[in-house]
Amino acid sequence: MPPFSWLDNVSPCTDVYVFQAALLCSDCAEAVIEELEKEGQVDTGDSDSWPQGPHGDGGGEADSPQHCDAGPKCKNAVLLPNYKKIGCPLGNGLTSNGQKYVIESVARSCVEDKQSQLVGRLWMKIYDYLKVNQLIRIPADYISPKLDRALGWLKGDDHTRYRNELYTDLRHLYGAAFSDTGAKITLWRLELTDNGGFTDLSVVHLPGQESPARTIENMLDEAYAEDAWE
Repeated sequence: MPPFSWLDNVSPCTDVYVFQAALLCSDCAEAVIEELEKEGQVDTGDSDSWPQGPHGDGGGEADSPQHCDAGPKCKNAVLLPNYKKIGCPLGNGLTSNGQKYVIESVARSCVEDKQSQLVGRLWMKIYDYLKVNQLIRIPADYISPKLDRALGWLKGDDHTRYRNELYTDLRHLYGAAFSDTGAKITLWRLELTDNGGFTDLSVVHLPGQESPARTIENMLDEAYAEDAWE
């Protein structure tokens, strides 16, 4: 049985109301309606003055994942492991552009700040049907301290250089490390955790003479196609 994850407690609030150009989950909309009724206002059918809905399926397809616009004050706010709250996910369907956006955003989040990493893991749970069958290159200017610590074993194994060339399949992070002499190349893989970290370092060793003739991308692609880390 897999270990418990904070994601196990998160589920989309798919009934959505529109109010003043914002999307609200049903609980937040009901709270607004209650306040409006106390003020003596009535529903005129105008979303500028009264929440209109409910609209099912998270409000319908969109070019990005939608969250309740009440944000941290959302009645169903998601408490992230970094103790910050975000509006509950609405679980809307994604257009083809939306699917591309999620994949690219989740890929970038692997090496961004923890908030981005956690939201990325949340989106991957909600849109778990999104799969990639090849490695995606991630723009990375440097190896972060957290990633450097996760790769610490490689330093003790006579590797002193990591390339700032990172790849992901949305479940793992991939890269390469080199010894100073160039005699050793190691292709590494780390599992992405639900808490925005890295675990389970796996490696594939290659002879150093392969480096001048092949790119890191080529070496990783071949190892990925052969499932070399398993």
